[in-house]
Amino acid sequence: MLHTPWNQLSLFWKVTVVVVAAVIILVNHRKGIQSRDWEPVPGRIERSDIIRTGQDQLNLSDDQDIRKYRYQWKLGYRYTVDGNTYHGSRYHYGIMPSSRGALREMAKPYDYGQEVTVYVNPKDPADAVLVRNP
Repeated sequence: MLHTPWNQLSLFWKVTVVVVAAVIILVNHRKGIQSRDWEPVPGRIERSDIIRTGQDQLNLSDDQDIRKYRYQWKLGYRYTVDGNTYHGSRYHYGIMPSSRGALREMAKPYDYGQEVTVYVNPKDPADAVLVRNP
């Protein structure tokens, strides 16, 4: 049997991790649905970098292992609501890929300095996304 940190966790902690993950997914899904009605405002990209954040290593045997790198899109944008300037970093409410290729594809239209439409939560202008969930 392959020894990984997940295999060594007790049942209590495994259930806890699954429940917390489910709650996060449900909250994000709900916010994503709400974002469909948010107000569009003009904004500008201030940061759009894809960085390597970690590495997964799977040891198949003593002489063979597989390494897979994880990546993250560091996104930043600025927008103004009622004369107040805000800074956002959320692309959308949903799960983001961790592969470099998928992130590069998502980031293509969002170069530094690019003018964009930002969708703003009318109840909390600090809460915004670049893409409303379908």
